[in-house]
Amino acid sequence: MEVRMCYDDAASETSDRVADAWAIYILDLEIIEKIGNFLLKHMQASDPVKFTIWQTSAFNTALQMNVERSHAAVMRFPLPGAMMFPEEEVRSEVATMRFIGDQTTIPLPFVVHSGGKQESPSELGSFIIME
Repeated sequence: MEVRMCYDDAASETSDRVADAWAIYILDLEIIEKIGNFLLKHMQASDPVKFTIWQTSAFNTALQMNVERSHAAVMRFPLPGAMMFPEEEVRSEVATMRFIGDQTTIPLPFVVHSGGKQESPSELGSFIIME
């Protein structure tokens, strides 16, 4: 019989607290404004129409910016506390998307920009901006 690791309730509670605190922090109007300006800069646009928190799942939070005369963009952050190595996960995902896009005809969203915690607005965490 295969030996399984015991579930760690203390680690799970800590992860939940970290994720909950980050979710509240990202809803601050000053932070939302910084994210919006960051998206506009990378979309090379100046005419925002709508900015929404599009989706929060078990592992990511996505925000969507619609601008006039252009496509919408989505900025996605891995949730702190939900995954162990978020920067590596983002780099791997972007590399995989680019490889699949280069080698196949499978339609994928265009990656506008990605980066680590140091590059993100208010150092929120690693991110991907996609059309």
